[in-house]
Amino acid sequence: MIGQAATDAFFAKEVEHFPGRLGITHRDVPEMIARGYADVGLTQYHLISYWVRTFPNHFELVPIAGAERFPVKIAFGRVVRPLRPEAAKAFEEFFFSRARDVYPHYDFARMSDDEYGAPLALA
Repeated sequence: MIGQAATDAFFAKEVEHFPGRLGITHRDVPEMIARGYADVGLTQYHLISYWVRTFPNHFELVPIAGAERFPVKIAFGRVVRPLRPEAAKAFEEFFFSRARDVYPHYDFARMSDDEYGAPLALA
């Protein structure tokens, strides 16, 4: 959104010594910390909670006061013309039958009946 030149300048300054690429927080942030390229990293609560449970000797979850003002919406995207429509439909049915119960177990916020499965406005 800020353009290629501004993006290059930002990353050159902010992550000078990271030989990888940034963009996928559930992979890049823990890698930067594990390799010693960064001392800390910020990402969604449920991701850090997972890292702490999986690698308790390498990560610590430090909640940030006031962060609840910045919720993250999780969306399910449909393919317009799926290669295997029956499989796509079956996966969606499975996902929506299980996600409501499974997600909170892994520290995702619970959703109300109105939120769960509701269309997400992109504008």
